Amino acid sequence: LQNRQRWYRNQSFRQAVSLALDREAMVRLAFDGRATPLRWHVTPGNREWVRDHRPPRREVEQAQRLLQQAGFRKQGASLEDAQGQA
Repeated sequence: LQNRQRWYRNQSFRQAVSLALDREAMVRLAFDGRATPLRWHVTPGNREWVRDHRPPRREVEQAQRLLQQAGFRKQGASLEDAQGQA
C-alpha cells in the first residue's frame, strides 16, 4: 500500500494514468453510452464549476514517456517502479 501511495504522490504518474484511460470505452461499457466522459470529478451539468468539460485525449505513448520519466519501467507484462516494486 505504501508503494502505491508514493506512486500517486508523483505528478507524472498521475498524469500518465489519466492519459492512458480510455474514458469513451468506460462510458460505453459501464453506462451503455448514456453518460459523459469526465475531465475531473465534477460533472458537466455543474456549469458554475465546469467551463471546459472535454476530457483529455487518450495518449498512451505520452503516458509511457511520463512513466519512464517517473522511474517506472516495463518488465514483461508488469510495470515496476525505480525500487523494483511491481
